[in-house]
Formats: sequence, C-alpha cells, structure tokens
Amino acid sequence: MMVYLYMVIGAAVGAGVGLAVAALKKERRADDNPFGRASLIGAIVGGVLAAIVFNVTALGYEHGEHVIQIKSEEQFKQIVLNSDKPVLVDFYSTSCPPCRDMAPIMEEIAEEAEGRHLVASVDVRKNRKWVAAYYTGGVPHFFVYKNGRQVDETRGRQPKEEILKLLEPYID
Repeated sequence: MMVYLYMVIGAAVGAGVGLAVAALKKERRADDNPFGRASLIGAIVGGVLAAIVFNVTALGYEHGEHVIQIKSEEQFKQIVLNSDKPVLVDFYSTSCPPCRDMAPIMEEIAEEAEGRHLVASVDVRKNRKWVAAYYTGGVPHFFVYKNGRQVDETRGRQPKEEILKLLEPYID
C-alpha cells in the first residue's frame, strides 16, 4: 500500500518539476493543457523514481538472526542438502508483502528449534541464477528438506501452526 502513496507523491513532485521546466523553457502555450508533455514526463519519472526508492528501502528487509541466510548455491548445498537435521527453507522476495509477513514467523520457528531443525531463507531475486533448480516459483514458498531431499512444501502466507505441521513429521 505504501508503494502507491510514494508513487503518487513522486508523480505529483515530478509533475510540478515538469511544469516548472516547461515554464522556464517557455514550451507551454496559452491554449495548452497545463499538464502537458513536460509535466506528464515529470510525473512518470517521479512515480518510477518513487517506486525504485521504495524497493531499495524494502531490500533492507531480512529475516532475523536465527534464520540462516542462504546467499549462494554452494552454501545451499552445504547447509540444506548436507544437513543431518530437517531444514525448513523459505524462498522469498523482499518486494513481496506476504513474505515480509512471514519473516517474523520464520524467526520464531527458528528461535524455538532448540537444535531439532534448521530454518533457512533464500532471496529469489538475489539468487536468480541458481534457485530454479530448487524452487518452482511463487513466493513465499516453503520447502522441508531431510537427508538432502525435498520431502514437503507449501506456499503462500501461512499461520505459524501450519508451518509447524509441515515440519513436525520430519523432526526425529
């Protein structure tokens, strides 16, 4: 929701700048629409810049300290596929509101693990080159791995209890 507010504000500022530039260049004629070509371009550029700024601030979104951040395929293989414990893996995107909603739940599950399982996360946008081998699309997407094999999965915003139900059968 906030991205739309930023885009509207950015578009309004861009339109204002576009009008000012048009006035300085004297491009606008008396019979022109006051929101002519320059202000339209300004509004578009302002809206796009606002969306970019919003996404850049969203890139700061990460899971907490108990969730293992997977940042390479080698790390995925080492931590997830070679683990002797079940691993819950969250494939997410920073621009996905349901993913942001799930981050605290994943942190809670990881914090409460008491060594029985691991919780890891993979940002699909930052790891596009290799995630296709392990993930079929749609975020958030949760997989359970045990003994190096994917054994279960679910996707979408889920209550904590549902994620735990997914994981429990694989915990020794």
